[in-house]
Amino acid sequence: MFVKQIANWGEFMRKKIAITGGIGSGKSLAAKYVADMGYPVFSCDEINRELWQNSAYIEKIKALFPACVSNGKVDKNVLKSIVFNDETALKKLNETAHPMIMERLYSKMNNCESALIFAEVPLLFEEKYEDDFDVIIIITRALDKRIQ
Repeated sequence: MFVKQIANWGEFMRKKIAITGGIGSGKSLAAKYVADMGYPVFSCDEINRELWQNSAYIEKIKALFPACVSNGKVDKNVLKSIVFNDETALKKLNETAHPMIMERLYSKMNNCESALIFAEVPLLFEEKYEDDFDVIIIITRALDKRIQ
């Protein structure tokens, strides 16, 4: 298995390994498999969920989309209705969210003692983070299987 092959590399130096792929491709399942083998796995989606509780993050969202924030909380349904109907708004959200997500991811990875550190990064290539990793595992699945 590929994970066992790269496990031998850990004897020589730390490796940061990204797991990426399209929506519904099986990234989370692959990440779970790796975690079940005992390796640390960090998830950008989970970090994003953590950030919804972060006041600095919420303030940045409020500055971009004031109608989405009320009483210190983001109404995700309102936010979705804005960004999924406006490509420019989605770009602004991504330009704000992704650097904060990746900053937290890098912090978690840098504080990890393991020789092999995995990260589930959905938009690795689209956001140009591929050079930050030593190994990239791309999960693919036929589109008709993803929709199921």
